[in-house]
Amino acid sequence: SKRYPEFVQLLSKWLVDRLPPEAKSFKFTSLNVNKDYAARIHRDGNNFGPSMISAFGRFSGGELCYYPEDAGKDDLNNLKVQQVKFDLSKNLAMFNGNSAHSVDDFEGNRFSVVWFTLGCHAKMKDEDRKTMASWGMPVPSPDEDPYTILRAPQGKRGPSTPSSSSGKTLPASLSWSKAKLNSGQPAKLQPATIVVSKTAAAKPEKSQEADVKKSAKVAKTAPKKTTDKKPVIKTAMKQEAFGKFAAKTKS
Repeated sequence: SKRYPEFVQLLSKWLVDRLPPEAKSFKFTSLNVNKDYAARIHRDGNNFGPSMISAFGRFSGGELCYYPEDAGKDDLNNLKVQQVKFDLSKNLAMFNGNSAHSVDDFEGNRFSVVWFTLGCHAKMKDEDRKTMASWGMPVPSPDEDPYTILRAPQGKRGPSTPSSSSGKTLPASLSWSKAKLNSGQPAKLQPATIVVSKTAAAKPEKSQEADVKKSAKVAKTAPKKTTDKKPVIKTAMKQEAFGKFAAKTKS
């Protein structure tokens, strides 16, 4: 990032300029750019608060599979909580990276970008904090509350009275149409696709259940395993190699 600060500025500006009202307080310290990577099911080990993610390029498939109620205690191969999916080619999604997630198989060229905060951000030097702020990154304060936008996962019992430390009812994930965000129009929340499997015991949140019935397609099969592709993760790319992608993401 220090070698290519303009690249960091570009990706930060793309997100910050499009943040919807529900996510205006989103902060981040880090970026991941993944190329043609179908991640196996995993949990991020040291994230703080929610992450934002979207995907770009010419591809089909590659949905984000997410287990919003996974509290990190169950075997990843035998999860007994609800799974949802997000079409990242069309949407910008917010989720908790510390809960289980993966990427479906896809065809074509797929770039995904993840905006997130490291768990050790409070130990950051003031000098580094100022540098990232100069790049357009809204860095969290050392005493930031991780549950101001999304609530914590609630395990097998599923949602009961989801709330933040302030008592406000919060969702487990959020998603918005990129087409609406790019045009500057108000972007309504997009319901995730609910996946029904033999191991999925939790029900969707009541606050989203009505929207889910109208717009979500229910899959009758268990989650499909992803391919064993090796990740290619770059925090900085030469501008000439990424020119086409940068041009498409500019507002």
